Formats: sequence, C-alpha cells, structure tokens
Amino acid sequence: MSRYIVLLCWTDEGIRSVEESPHRFETAKAIANIHGCELVEFYLTMGSVDIVAIVDAPDDEALMRFNLSLRANGNLTSTTLKTFGNDAYQRIIASV
Repeated sequence: MSRYIVLLCWTDEGIRSVEESPHRFETAKAIANIHGCELVEFYLTMGSVDIVAIVDAPDDEALMRFNLSLRANGNLTSTTLKTFGNDAYQRIIASV
C-alpha cells in the first residue's frame, strides 16, 4: 500500500452546506473502501486548507479513482501528495 496526504478545500457549494460535512465524511470512508483505499486519518484544519486526510491505497490508480469520486459532487477541491516512508527515503537518497 502507498500512503497519500490529501489536502481538501471546500468549494463555495461545499461550504454553503457545511452542516452536511459529517455525513459526507462517512460517505467518503465508504467510497474509499469501494476503491480499495483506507481513510487512515482526517483533520479539520485552519489556514488555506480546510481538511487534511491521510489515505492508504494499493496504487496511484486506486487513489485517483477515490479522489475523482470524492470530488464529483462538487463540494471539494483537492491536492494529493504521495508520501515515501523511511525505507523508501533511505533507498532514494542512497541512489542519488
């Protein structure tokens, strides 16, 4: 499994119905599972990003399917960062 940091921002439409966000979060967890992903951690944040999610996915394509499904309702925009844990970090730096 690969780990991703997903930075989410509410759209104008999403913030107008922010009270529905807890229900949308439960739906997001179900959508993640459909695509073989797991929503590991979830944080409401202050600043330029509204939500930070940590997601495990079997591959980039599964994460992309989850991300597109999540954004399809028009409530969110996203930026995805693929992470590299310590083992990968060590291999990458050693090969530079």
